[in-house]
Amino acid sequence: IGTRRFVTHRCVFRKSRRAERETERPAGPTITVIVDDFGYYNNRRVREFLALEVPFTVSVIPGLEHSENICRQARGAGKEVICHLPMEPEKNGNDQGDIPLVRTAMSGGEIEKVVEQALESTPGVIGMNNHMGSKATSDMRVMGSVMKVCRREKLFFVDSYTSSKSVIAEAAKKAGVRTLRNELFHDNKGEDVRENMRKAISIASRRGSVTVIMHIKKGNAEHLRWFAEEAEREGVRIIKLTDMMGS
Repeated sequence: IGTRRFVTHRCVFRKSRRAERETERPAGPTITVIVDDFGYYNNRRVREFLALEVPFTVSVIPGLEHSENICRQARGAGKEVICHLPMEPEKNGNDQGDIPLVRTAMSGGEIEKVVEQALESTPGVIGMNNHMGSKATSDMRVMGSVMKVCRREKLFFVDSYTSSKSVIAEAAKKAGVRTLRNELFHDNKGEDVRENMRKAISIASRRGSVTVIMHIKKGNAEHLRWFAEEAEREGVRIIKLTDMMGS
């Protein structure tokens, strides 16, 4: 893994270890937003999201028809881009696109190969988060193999936190990989998106920061625009994922 185009682009996002230590997260309550499931389409909905001036992170599922193109478009629009790595859930897990799910039955070498293929399909990403994965992310051996690739490619890993049994934080710490954990899905089925956004603002105001995930669904670009305006009125800033990580 690691073609010239792949490594060269990542260098734009990396800093020296000294610079990383000296970089601090912006003061005041902050929120970072990840928008999952890009890659299926390259349509008006995608353009609506990429036109937003809100500094959200684009999470692209690898191996889909539009995965590579969306990565390039998103970077061109000034967005940070991560790979939305498909991982085995507890049930009803099917492969999507050209990249198979990372499965608990795979050997360490097989897992590394799948992750490397996923990264080839999402050029220029600066990190990963799990797509599904409630079973895989609960397995230390599996996550150890995933983190091995992250460390080698100088990527971070965001725990989408689809399972309370997740061992991502422990595996990342052991491998020396930076990580954050999602604390709130904005648009779970049947839930009020804007009510969840108000909840995120409240959490950030109380705790100082919060990481949230939403999806590229109909109406969500307008919800995200409203979210940024509402957060600003409450004295909370939406910041880049790398700023939240302090790098």
